[in-house]
Amino acid sequence: MDSSSSEILVDAGSFRLYKDGHADRTGDMETVPAGFDADTGVTSKDVVIDAVTGVFVRLYLPLIQAATDDDGKTKLPILVFFHGGYFVVGSASCPKRHRNINDIVARARLIAVSVDYRLAPEHLLPAAYDDSWAALNWALSGADPWLSEHGDTGRVFLAGVSAGGNIAHNMTIAVGVRGLDAAVPARIEGTILLHPSFCGETRMEGEPEEFWESVKKRWSIIFPDAKGGLDDPRMNPMAAGAPSLTKLACERMLVCAASEDPIRPRERAYYDAVKRSGWGGEVDWFESEGEGHAFFVRKYGSSKAVKLMDRDAVAGDELQRGVGVWTAEDAAAGDKLRRGAWAVEDVATGNELWRSVRRGQRRALQVGDKVPARRGPSIAKEVATSDELWRGVWTAENAAASDDLRHHILTKHDSEDVSREAEESTDGEVPLEGSEELSAEARDYEEVSPGCSRRWKEARNRAIPRRIRHDLEKPTDGARAGGRKRGIGKPAFGERWSSFSFLSAGFATMRAGGGSSAMDSSSAEILIDLGGFRLYKDGHADRAGGMESVPAGYDDETGVTSKDVVIDAVTGVSARLYLPPCIQPATDDDGKKLPILLFFHAGYFVVGSASWPPVHRYTNSVVASARVVAVAVNYRLAPEHLLPTAYDDSWAALSWAVSGADPWLSAHGDTGRVFLSGASAGGNIAHNMTIAVGVRGLDAVVPAPRIEGTILLHPSFCGETRMEVEPEEFWGGVKKRWAVIFPDAKGGLDDPRMNPMAAGAPSLTKLACERMLVCSAGFDPRRTRDRAYYDAVKASGWGREVDWFESEGEGHHFFVDKPGSHEASKLMERVYVRKN
Repeated sequence: MDSSSSEILVDAGSFRLYKDGHADRTGDMETVPAGFDADTGVTSKDVVIDAVTGVFVRLYLPLIQAATDDDGKTKLPILVFFHGGYFVVGSASCPKRHRNINDIVARARLIAVSVDYRLAPEHLLPAAYDDSWAALNWALSGADPWLSEHGDTGRVFLAGVSAGGNIAHNMTIAVGVRGLDAAVPARIEGTILLHPSFCGETRMEGEPEEFWESVKKRWSIIFPDAKGGLDDPRMNPMAAGAPSLTKLACERMLVCAASEDPIRPRERAYYDAVKRSGWGGEVDWFESEGEGHAFFVRKYGSSKAVKLMDRDAVAGDELQRGVGVWTAEDAAAGDKLRRGAWAVEDVATGNELWRSVRRGQRRALQVGDKVPARRGPSIAKEVATSDELWRGVWTAENAAASDDLRHHILTKHDSEDVSREAEESTDGEVPLEGSEELSAEARDYEEVSPGCSRRWKEARNRAIPRRIRHDLEKPTDGARAGGRKRGIGKPAFGERWSSFSFLSAGFATMRAGGGSSAMDSSSAEILIDLGGFRLYKDGHADRAGGMESVPAGYDDETGVTSKDVVIDAVTGVSARLYLPPCIQPATDDDGKKLPILLFFHAGYFVVGSASWPPVHRYTNSVVASARVVAVAVNYRLAPEHLLPTAYDDSWAALSWAVSGADPWLSAHGDTGRVFLSGASAGGNIAHNMTIAVGVRGLDAVVPAPRIEGTILLHPSFCGETRMEVEPEEFWGGVKKRWAVIFPDAKGGLDDPRMNPMAAGAPSLTKLACERMLVCSAGFDPRRTRDRAYYDAVKASGWGREVDWFESEGEGHHFFVDKPGSHEASKLMERVYVRKN
């Protein structure tokens, strides 16, 4: 590394910017998946709006009543939100923002669009502005059914924090200067700037010199082509040559600042400039005394954060000035909301993406983007040259058809890969200090909002087993800082949130609440400690790993595009869909549809997800190599959701996938060539789904789906009687775990779902696949059971083809943990390879 690459220009706590233009991100890059939030009843989903750049938005929908076009329903305001992080860190899937927006959407009853723009310095400005403009136009065009069915484009609000506040200003000006590209008329009712980031080439009185110099350095790195440096109108709206502030396209504006924020002089100057500009709208100022930049993010629920969020609140039946979000008609409609929320069909169609994918064909990368040479994984080349197809995944006809596919969803450009590290930090540009301040007025969600509480309980009661629900009803004691017992309670983020009020433009947040419950001796007794998680005697779990996530989108290593789809709005069960590159929209009779692969992740039913980075990476590789449409299932986890919940969720996902409910599946998936696969616990699930199809048939609405093959990757099986060579300590651990996560199992470990060879288990001749591959590893303690299962299938009289593949010298699940190893490549070739 030369001296320029190691010279730090800016150290902002959550990131460092170096002289050569690269960044180290030490925080604010953690993510959580979209889905159903049991605390608020809000459902969210991620939608990729540009397949080339990978830009996506996270959409949020409150509990609503399903409605037809002619029933007089009242549509909801649309909030477009831009996150902070000085254009360098942050995302729409950050846990803090996700939590806040869930709260906003539930309380304010609006549809939110949280924009995930590309970050600098990998994508130099103006990329973030271009992405935000594209997202705003996409949102107001009604491209997604959630927005077209339930969003009111006559009541649109823009909001942003820190750098996001800067973006919100620039979007509001852009609408006034150039107009929206949206196909439908739209009206920006209000803009909320929360500690917006502005600066200029000339330091202002009261602006700290050191801070100003730091901003100047940062800006020169992330926007080297800025016109006039810090006097570029996008950073200094008052600079000579900047668009007139009379062009602000909103009808009202709220500018929020904090007295100890070094940006405060600029924010006040901006407010004063708007006020005297001659702009015909209404502008208000709100200042938080004694607080710093973006304090409300870290001190979530503090009295001053609540005071900020209470600004111009809805109080009782009277709407305060500037709200413009709720009408009496809205309120009346709100009282009629039923708990049905969304039908599965609604949610399924809600993630329709094809229009935006096709728009991506016409989208060029922005000036300043760094486009590297393609770095496709070597395994794609290795498997392409293999002489042997894995039986059933690809036929010669498939391979020949693939040569005829012409229309690529991508341009010749590849987007820059941004490495995102998962560490905590602040939302804004200035590091915050001080511990979290708790509100003295904090109260339980149920006490403040009984209507929401009732709907939440109704949805929860349908989704959560009675045993766990009983624990949810128990009050907690002790200090308010700790929330509930870990792993027991509302299945969200481990805390309980209480009331909040609605800002003038529909932006709100919750006050922190809950309590810290002292653990009794049973809760402290550890039954199982596997490093990644601990299971306790009282049934709760501590998860120390396997819960990280990455957002869906375009993967420039493989050319695969993915998206998340909520398939059950009540339970929050979702799937991550994957589409390979170089595909052509296909008709039913053109013979070019692709096999469908359903994948069930590992984690002993306790940890893991489809969005866990190793699983996401693995699935991208599989989809690119085998050229399949993949559906990675996010089933609910134990012990919060005791088995058989994971099996029920997986069955629902399988039935949903083969029904063609999503356009990716209906347009490109061949239900005559369906494959089930899973690793570890997911292998167990894949077996059980294959048996279930044979015993009860599929619920699919399309004719005759066919399970071409089942691939069991180190499947988790066990039994009440320990087998010879099965390690006693391992067997005892499995027995304890199973008792905790499936207390109602019939026969304990001899429940047919864990022991397919037990007395009373369905005959293995009921396996509904045409062929099966059982994979194991020489050092896997499950190897003995896996081999016994293979032998039982072979001896059952099933009459179809079953194969065995063993990786010598490797342990359980090694192919995910060591994806580039020689043995992992051999396994990949055996399972998913296709002939060139």
